[in-house]
Amino acid sequence: MHVLTALAPIALFTGTSKSNDDLTAQQSTILGTSKLTGGSKHSPAGNSLCSLNNPCTGDLTYFDTATDSSSPGACGTTNDGEVDLVLALPHGIMDASYCGKTVRIEFSGKTEFGKVVDKCMGCTDQSIDLSRALFQKFSELEAGRLSGAH
Repeated sequence: MHVLTALAPIALFTGTSKSNDDLTAQQSTILGTSKLTGGSKHSPAGNSLCSLNNPCTGDLTYFDTATDSSSPGACGTTNDGEVDLVLALPHGIMDASYCGKTVRIEFSGKTEFGKVVDKCMGCTDQSIDLSRALFQKFSELEAGRLSGAH
């Protein structure tokens, strides 16, 4: 989404549009000193709000998405992580208001977008867990955790 040693700028967007211009216009903040909804969940003091122009940094890992309808992800859905570009936000940040939102992720000169479908119980507030398909847009699964992102 994404755990120990990788730094990857991430910013949350509203809507479901695939256009970068549309996403920029719909930009919202997520990981930082306060949430979109202004709740009490937040990152460590001193971090600024995440946005397209001021992204947060954190680790990227991958997870096995919920594929069985008897045990859906935090958003109540199932996904095929082998093909779906989805992700889990950190448990300290994630709530139902983020379900279906789009997150822009940059790593090593590559930019991809993923849809929020779950929460990551092992993630710090500025890290995210990616589906296998989304993680492989940045690296081979064998990497496990990505480091050196900017």
